[in-house]
Amino acid sequence: MPDPVSTLPTAPPSTTTDARDRYHQFRREGLPAAHAYRCATAAAARTVRYRSGPREAITLLLDDRPELAGFTATATADHNEDPDLFGLGEFSDIRTEDTVPVYLSAEIRYEYFQPSYTLAQRRADLARHGYARGPAHELALRQVREDARLARQLEARYVRVEVRKAGVLLGDVGIGITFIPGDDPDAALAEHIGEYGLLDEAIAQARAALPPLLAALAA
Repeated sequence: MPDPVSTLPTAPPSTTTDARDRYHQFRREGLPAAHAYRCATAAAARTVRYRSGPREAITLLLDDRPELAGFTATATADHNEDPDLFGLGEFSDIRTEDTVPVYLSAEIRYEYFQPSYTLAQRRADLARHGYARGPAHELALRQVREDARLARQLEARYVRVEVRKAGVLLGDVGIGITFIPGDDPDAALAEHIGEYGLLDEAIAQARAALPPLLAALAA
């Protein structure tokens, strides 16, 4: 039987649209945590063209959309103090039957990781793939530890997309996301904006806000 940790999915899941669901589906198919995360976040991404700047922002290019002449769009990614961890799970100092210990060497203590995709669910999915109880349990534990390690490594950011015309802010949307350390920050920012449709949402806000603003100015 092939090792599911090294088995790639044959196709993205067709029944889910949310990146979290895709992540858990890829994990059920045996992908390591970091690879599953990359596949899940890239699966629904749409291309967003951009250039770096000004300063820490990126400018989203709109020159292929003549109906948006005069609009400008920028995006930033600030540190998020309340991270979501991509639905991987959460850390706690309380131990339960479904947690795994995580040793914090700098603090010389243990913390516990409670996975969203539980040990019981993983064991059941592995059993359906033909694994006996013992190997299924060991592989499920390994996967949870990988998820805990990934959750520690991910960098939580709050992405904000702003759309202006003549310097006036008309559209403003944001969402909490996570970056993988080592990824190009501007490219990762553009990829997340495309995946979640943030630019389209900000543009829709701006176009809806413009007519009443012009009417008010003309009054």
